[in-house]
Amino acid sequence: MKIKNLLNIYIALTILVTFLMDIIYPFFPEFRYFKYIGFPIFFILLNRYLKLKNRPKYNRNTLAFVALILHSLMFYWLMPGSQGFLELIFIFSGISIWLFSWHTEVNFNLISYLSYFCFIVFYLGFANFDFSLTAFLKSETSDIEGGISFVFGFLALYFWEKKQHKHFIINLILIILTLKRTVLIALVFVVLISVLPKKISKKIYNRWLAVTVNILVIFIFQLFAQGVFDDVIREVTNLSPGEFSSGRQYLFSKLFNLFDNSVSSLLFNGLGQGSVPVLLSDYMGQIFLLHNDILKITFEHGYLFLVLFLSLFYKTNDARIFRLCVFLNIIYLTDNALIYQYCYALFFGMINNYNFQNQFNFVITKLKYNNIK
Repeated sequence: MKIKNLLNIYIALTILVTFLMDIIYPFFPEFRYFKYIGFPIFFILLNRYLKLKNRPKYNRNTLAFVALILHSLMFYWLMPGSQGFLELIFIFSGISIWLFSWHTEVNFNLISYLSYFCFIVFYLGFANFDFSLTAFLKSETSDIEGGISFVFGFLALYFWEKKQHKHFIINLILIILTLKRTVLIALVFVVLISVLPKKISKKIYNRWLAVTVNILVIFIFQLFAQGVFDDVIREVTNLSPGEFSSGRQYLFSKLFNLFDNSVSSLLFNGLGQGSVPVLLSDYMGQIFLLHNDILKITFEHGYLFLVLFLSLFYKTNDARIFRLCVFLNIIYLTDNALIYQYCYALFFGMINNYNFQNQFNFVITKLKYNNIK
């Protein structure tokens, strides 16, 4: 089977599992392991890679995640029990297929049609919708599992960049129907910066600016955890800070308090991969996810590593890839996307296509130049 077909099958299966998870899991819990379909396909691709004469180069866009895995293993003694190792398995499963720059394109039109079909068949006639302002502010526009909104968010961004406006509008509508606030906010923000004049965009597309903004946002989260914005939130939204943040304020406050007497840990090595869910279990009674990957990286690896991670994450000369990183970065600020397999599949699938198109355009330009010469 061709590598192109394997990549399309992998992403299609990942999307299909995402749509079916809430339906099948209650009756067949083992179905959750299908999320890690990337592992067997990785070994098939690795076998193909070893047989190629002109082997693809290492994909530098995976460096941030490889660094995260290596840093975790360097301080393996800090990882609490199996939680940290399980999370590393989830991350490696997501990036393994994309460790090399495959010289082919993923068929996102096909992936999009599959997503439309799954939504119509499995959810449209069964979901409950609420388009009130209160529902929007609480991210409760529908009772559909939020991961599906991420799928449509990535697809909408891809088709916006491709200027396929029909698909963009369809996916935008589906984002609203399956609403997670962060997906819509991330998409709108990225679309807005994509239409800025080049003089402004050149200044914005700067990885060190992105790193600085993330550090500032962490400081804002700390103020939020301390209750600095409580009155403003109540006045503007008529919701309590806990309702508005879906309980995140309570979680943030507990974690920031842990570091009041341990500044060195927060700066250098953190608490170790997987520590945050285990610490939160002391307050929640079970392993509990923080719903903020940027804070999670900070608490578990320290500020210095966060700077390294983000600098590698944003290291690109392609404006489309930079905007895609901004989109995922916003999601990281409000969710657990580091362990979501479909996020890796769509994120790296899009990067794969952009890199392939850049390479193709380079070859065409070179051929034209040689003909003229």
